[in-house]
Amino acid sequence: MESRKDIHLALKQFFKDRGVPPVLVCDRIAEETGGKTRALCNQSGCTIKALEKNTPWSNRAELYIGLVKKKIWRELKRSDAPMKLWCYLAQRMEKVHNVLARDIYILQGETPFFKRTGQTSDISHLCEFGWYEWIYYRDHAASFPHAKERLGRCLGPTEHDNNVMSQWVLNDNGRIQPYQSLHRLTPLEQRDSRIQRHQQIFDERINKRLGDSIRGPAETVSSDDDEPPLEELYEDDEESPQELPNVDDFDSYDTLLGAEAMLPKDGVHIRVAKIIGSSRGEGSKPLGHYHERPFLNTRVFCDVGPWYFEFI
Repeated sequence: MESRKDIHLALKQFFKDRGVPPVLVCDRIAEETGGKTRALCNQSGCTIKALEKNTPWSNRAELYIGLVKKKIWRELKRSDAPMKLWCYLAQRMEKVHNVLARDIYILQGETPFFKRTGQTSDISHLCEFGWYEWIYYRDHAASFPHAKERLGRCLGPTEHDNNVMSQWVLNDNGRIQPYQSLHRLTPLEQRDSRIQRHQQIFDERINKRLGDSIRGPAETVSSDDDEPPLEELYEDDEESPQELPNVDDFDSYDTLLGAEAMLPKDGVHIRVAKIIGSSRGEGSKPLGHYHERPFLNTRVFCDVGPWYFEFI
């Protein structure tokens, strides 16, 4: 998007690629809650849920956006890739994030992609090449005596270009184009002094055109090389960062609340109680520790202290 007024176009592309979600959680700004965006959501059957102003912690996506930004900063620093290429790195991380299973209860051991679509993830285009990895690609526009095989950097899988294995490639002129005829350097080529010299010249030309991981082409090197704090990475233009609450301090975050206890009787299970809260110890602190997976959850809901069962 070039500006906020293009939100509806990006949302329309998202609906086409990922499907229409039942609810769209967004900030309370006009471009997200009204106009063409609301009209598109109404036509697609998607409900807009606008959050209260200055409450970014109530949107779960804000934390993950901050974590992704922190990973982008670290990866740019590790690879010394130009800072201007952060958007290609973000697209690659988004694809990797969607095909990895995490220790989150709502996923039930599955990947986000499978949970959303019910299809197995194809990771061939992600694991074949690493971020900013040296590769050789076939330049079909090169004519004799120029070599068809040229040195470049891989920037991750493309979207809607060529086939599934197509990758974005950065050439020595600073241009980025999709290619599917490419291969990584062999161990012998990586140790070749001639190729190493070509790599050095390549990096010098790219740094001159695009800059490096901490500066643009016309900027000076910053003296502050420390990693920015996490709270600075997910603040936006209108809302100040807020500290997320500790799940051990609030019963509302416990997925077992509202669960009904069942016991066998005469060969059938009957409901005997409903969990409405956790037991408290000294200082009104919950007993035990919460975990997304039930078999690792040590919270106490019935103890010698107060009983928080609602018997049926």
